[in-house]
Amino acid sequence: MRRSIREVPFQMNIRIILFMIFLCMVIIVSRLWNLQITHGEEYREISKNNQVRKIILTAPRGNIYDRNGVVLADTRPSYDLTVFLEDVDDVEPLAEALAPIIQIDKEDIKSRLQKAMTDRMRLPYIPYTLKKDLDLSEIIRIEEINFELPGVSISPVPIRHYTHDGLTAHVVGYIGKISRSEYETLGEKGYLQWDTIGKTGAEKSFEEYLKGVHGGKQVQIDNRNLLVSVLGKKDPVQGNDVYLTIDVEIQKKIIEAFGEYKGVCILMNARTGEILSYVSRPGFDPNVFATGDASISQLFVDENHPLVDRVISGEYAPGSTFKPVVALAALKNRIIDDKTSVLCTGVFTFGGIRFKCWKRYGHGEVNLNTSLEQSCNVFYYNIGKEIGWEPIYETGRLFGFGSPTGFIFEGEKSGILPSEDWKKAKLGEPWYKGESINYSIGQGYLLVTPLQMAVYAAALGNRGTILRPFVEKRIVGNDGVLIDQGKAEYRKNLNLNEQSLEWVRHGLYCVVNSKKGTGRRASLLKELNIEVSGKTGTAQAAEGGERINHSWFMSYAPSGNPVVACIVLVERKDSGAQYAAPIAHVALKAYFEKYPLPQEAPSQEEKEENS
Repeated sequence: MRRSIREVPFQMNIRIILFMIFLCMVIIVSRLWNLQITHGEEYREISKNNQVRKIILTAPRGNIYDRNGVVLADTRPSYDLTVFLEDVDDVEPLAEALAPIIQIDKEDIKSRLQKAMTDRMRLPYIPYTLKKDLDLSEIIRIEEINFELPGVSISPVPIRHYTHDGLTAHVVGYIGKISRSEYETLGEKGYLQWDTIGKTGAEKSFEEYLKGVHGGKQVQIDNRNLLVSVLGKKDPVQGNDVYLTIDVEIQKKIIEAFGEYKGVCILMNARTGEILSYVSRPGFDPNVFATGDASISQLFVDENHPLVDRVISGEYAPGSTFKPVVALAALKNRIIDDKTSVLCTGVFTFGGIRFKCWKRYGHGEVNLNTSLEQSCNVFYYNIGKEIGWEPIYETGRLFGFGSPTGFIFEGEKSGILPSEDWKKAKLGEPWYKGESINYSIGQGYLLVTPLQMAVYAAALGNRGTILRPFVEKRIVGNDGVLIDQGKAEYRKNLNLNEQSLEWVRHGLYCVVNSKKGTGRRASLLKELNIEVSGKTGTAQAAEGGERINHSWFMSYAPSGNPVVACIVLVERKDSGAQYAAPIAHVALKAYFEKYPLPQEAPSQEEKEENS
């Protein structure tokens, strides 16, 4: 029987396919023979003596600068002692060899390594950091015996460096090891378990910009822990740079003026809300957090609370600096006008209780202007009695008291702007009329933050605009491209009665510029020919059962058309005139010396006279 023409090529194709399969099998068998029989012993020895490791190349954080490009935080090179735990069979000899070199107790090393080995969250084949920031002598001694230390490696790691120690600690902030909860939230964004992350201040608020992108490399090492070859590498990408609005030179002069005092000084642009100085005293050296220094624990138990950012977290009674709010409330409700006068004998009696003025024998006859100028309490006691709590509360709320300012840093407190409803909810008690008398001089339940006071001072100066304070000047990518820029945010206009506001502003002008003004020590007239307006305050507080006073001075300058507002608080000092006003003088002088007011163009008549 004859085969068809179509069957012949089909059978040929089958033979070809079978031949190709046979050929592939021969090649595979030959290759396996070569690997396992001919060179098997050789490759087994290579596998035994060489290992491939993946090394993370940590990305440097972006730099932080002040408004003029002065470095506040950058990165310096450091070297960490790391251990690949998979290579360690016995921690005892390793701990014994390392203990005298790195000055860590042998038992402590053993405990830490054993704990790391059993950590369920630990990623395999990722080294454990035993000690950060080795010094040169430690590096040399480890390298000398490295071949005796299985799994031990010295890894280059960029470390955060704060260039001005404690001068900018609270505004720049500090970094720390990422917590477990932070890692669970941020792990998908490229964070590693041993990463550092911004914890406070600008470091935390601008973390997404400052963080870089990690790189890595694969290396082959031999059985002596020595590098054989680099198999692959991806360079890390540095984070973006953040420029803050503060001026570190002015900040330094203010801190020098504080000396050993505790407190706050804020300079804020009264037209935009830019923070020009951000001083919270006492400060601390944020470098201890970057290096993991043992002195960190002392900062947490220090009775002076250096880690507390008093600018946003400190809550204090404002004392007499609150009197402009009370005056505006009384003017709005027509309780007083600029001609209303009160006789101050040094004491005011209500319900059998004697409320004293700070001046023992009184100020005599005072009106709105002199009540602010000389800070007469009796004038405001009378207002509190007549007006009650509600108008004071409503006017205080307009200025932002009782609410956060909208500042970017976490941890900002709201203070307390008390009302009858607040007291019932908080204390389960009604509001007593005598409490309105305390309210009228910035005491009682009223608490404010220094940052709220800066917004308040700027609003008095700029005639009623509430600004959102901000500290971001600009953010620049590592390629030099502008990413973001801080800008003024006008939250609301108070629409205050123009005449009432000018009466109050004139009183604040007299505080600094008249012979009887309580804030004369803040004057810049003789030195710079600049008029300053302000208000002193001495606020009573209770601390640990002890009665203490805090010293306040709030101000703005120049008086007519302010460019800057200034707040100074000195804790545990009795007089705003004596302690806070002189520091404000230093701060304002430093500002106007560096950023002088533009000279007005001469008039045509002056030009002709000069010619």
